[in-house]
Amino acid sequence: MVKWRVGQFLEQNGITPYKLSEKTRGRISRNTIYEIARADTKQVKLETLDTLISTLRVMTGKSVQITDLLEYVADE
Repeated sequence: MVKWRVGQFLEQNGITPYKLSEKTRGRISRNTIYEIARADTKQVKLETLDTLISTLRVMTGKSVQITDLLEYVADE
């Protein structure tokens, strides 16, 4: 199963979902960002994932990767 880690990433970097939504300049809706941060969404467009990564790179100055935002956990 693939799980979101966005909420953890935001918390570790002192970023609120609101601040992230403002920095995306409307490319991702505020509601979508809150859903992703709470891991309440089961799917995402690649364009949304691209916007998250590029925006978080600018906000943190870090080389954010997909693995920072998503993780694979084997079903047991």
